[in-house]
Amino acid sequence: LERWRWTGEGPKFLKVGGRVVYRLSDIEEYEQAMIRSRTSDTDHFQQVEA
Repeated sequence: LERWRWTGEGPKFLKVGGRVVYRLSDIEEYEQAMIRSRTSDTDHFQQVEA
């Protein structure tokens, strides 16, 4: 997750008091965007835009 934050990939996050936190809705949105129907789908690390 740290690397994904650094590269701008992964779920959206917040920094609260110096800590990184994730809202459940953002994690679920990211998971939904990562669903693939076959292994040949190669864009599995595409950033989700909201």
